[in-house]
Amino acid sequence: MSGIYDTDDAKPIEDYLTSQGWCLQSYCDVEADCWKKEGMSEVLSVIKPRPGWEKKVELQMELGPWNKIFQTPTCP
Repeated sequence: MSGIYDTDDAKPIEDYLTSQGWCLQSYCDVEADCWKKEGMSEVLSVIKPRPGWEKKVELQMELGPWNKIFQTPTCP
């Protein structure tokens, strides 16, 4: 699921993640929105463009000991 998308609108990506059971987390240790899905140990970071950046949305899937703070997804 990692990749770079030629858009500055992350809403369709966020809608897709939500429809697939991913939950936006209230905490992210990087300058991004972190998403977690129940039963998965991975954390997905959605990096949105900032002023002056290229119009690209980047997704990064991370797995490692640092993401233990995301043990349980926080879904509304």
